[in-house]
Amino acid sequence: MKELPAPSDPLAVEAYPDATVMPVTPYPQPRRAQAFRYGVFDSRGRVVRQSLLFRSYGKIGFAAELEPSPRSDPGSVVFAGRLAPHFGHFILESLSRLWYAKDQPELPIVWACAAANPDLELKRWQRELLEVLGVRNEVRLVARPTRFARVTVPQAGYRIKDFLSDRQAAFLRVYPRRPRDPDRKLWLTRAGAAFAHGSIHARRLDRELAARGWTIVELERLRIREQLELLATAGRVAGEEGSAFHLLALLS
Repeated sequence: MKELPAPSDPLAVEAYPDATVMPVTPYPQPRRAQAFRYGVFDSRGRVVRQSLLFRSYGKIGFAAELEPSPRSDPGSVVFAGRLAPHFGHFILESLSRLWYAKDQPELPIVWACAAANPDLELKRWQRELLEVLGVRNEVRLVARPTRFARVTVPQAGYRIKDFLSDRQAAFLRVYPRRPRDPDRKLWLTRAGAAFAHGSIHARRLDRELAARGWTIVELERLRIREQLELLATAGRVAGEEGSAFHLLALLS
C-alpha cells in the first residue's frame, strides 16, 4: 500500500514535452493476474506516476519497459489512460480523465491499448458513450510505443471504491431528469449469452419476476441512449450486481 497515492481535489493536470505513450502489455506475475504494464514517460525516460492506474487496494497499471526508438508523432494530445474493453471499467476508469479533455476539444485523446491489437477501433457502445457525454475530441488508440510533441496527463477523477471528484461527477451526469413511472419496475437480467457470471437461477428468476409485474431487460442489447431512458424513467430498478448499474452515474 506504500505505492498508493492520496487522491486530490481539485484535480491536477501535468504536461510533458517529447513524452512517450507505451501500450498495454501483460504484467508477468501470476499473483497479480489483473495487472498490466503501460504508461506515459517523459523526455528523460521517467514514468509519469499520474499516468498509471491505481485502485483503492493498490497499483494495477505498472510502468512498462520504455522502448528506445518509438515512432514519432508531432501532435499534442491528452492521455486518457488505458482503454478498458469491459463496460463497467470503461465508464469508471477509461473515462476518468476526460473531465479535462472535454474542455479542450481541439486536443486529440490518446488511450493506451493492448500492444499489437489487430482490431484497433472503439466499440459502438464506447462511441455512443462519448457522444452522450459531449466529448468531441479526436480519438487515437495507441498499440505501439509513440512519442508525442506534448502529452497532457490529467489526474484520474475516479478511483475504484474510495474516490470520486466533484469535477468527474459533474462530467458524467449529463442525461436530463425524466418523470418517473412509480409502477414501472425494471429487472436488469444477466441471463443473456453475454454474461458468464450470472446466477445459475437467472432464467428462472426472470420468469418469476415477470409474473409479478417486473419488466425484464437485457440492457446490452440496447443503444446507450435507450438504456439511459429506461433507467431514468423507471420507478424501481433492480438486478444482480454488475456493470449495468454503472450507467446510473450518467443520470442528472
